[in-house]
Amino acid sequence: DAATLLLNPVSLVEWNLHKSYLRDLEAKGARTLTTLWLDAATPEAIAAAFETLGGDDLVFKRQVGAGAEGQLRLVRGEVAPDMPHPMMVQRFEPAILGEGEQSYIFIDGEFSHGLTKHAANGDYRIQSTYGGTERILQPSGTDLETAKSILAMLDTVPLYARVDMLRAQDGGLMLMELELVEPFLYPLQGPKLGERIVSALRRRIAH
Repeated sequence: DAATLLLNPVSLVEWNLHKSYLRDLEAKGARTLTTLWLDAATPEAIAAAFETLGGDDLVFKRQVGAGAEGQLRLVRGEVAPDMPHPMMVQRFEPAILGEGEQSYIFIDGEFSHGLTKHAANGDYRIQSTYGGTERILQPSGTDLETAKSILAMLDTVPLYARVDMLRAQDGGLMLMELELVEPFLYPLQGPKLGERIVSALRRRIAH
């Protein structure tokens, strides 16, 4: 970035590549799911995760990954397959099968559009790769402010961002992911997305 104009800084991209960024955002006040970080997902560490998180249904995700690749949902007592990568572990949240995951798309810090993502019958993963579907979301003012508050925690405004959130039992939203590294921005649910990106590019290049 010393030689080339980058509209998302190298430091921002590198920070967002590893899901430990969630710990940084939590320290700044973001509401996140309780998470365990396993450098090695050994049988002993997996068994201990059930005790530590106090649940019988856990989701294991790669600390570096996308699109639910390598993700596993395990119930207590189930034999776990080999997980050769560092993993993060969270309790399975039933809300993913109810209201679904919410995504808020921002361009240059401004809200563009929202959607809810729903898993296919018999699955819990909301990605279209696994049969997930999307619906346009008109968020409440409170929910939108919660999503905006996540971006406000960053030191710089990203060119584009997708804030993925899930409803907690008390009605508030919890941060699932903050996607800054080439996220899918769901243009079918945001017909003005192209115009907004072009406007943002013009503003930034002009500076």
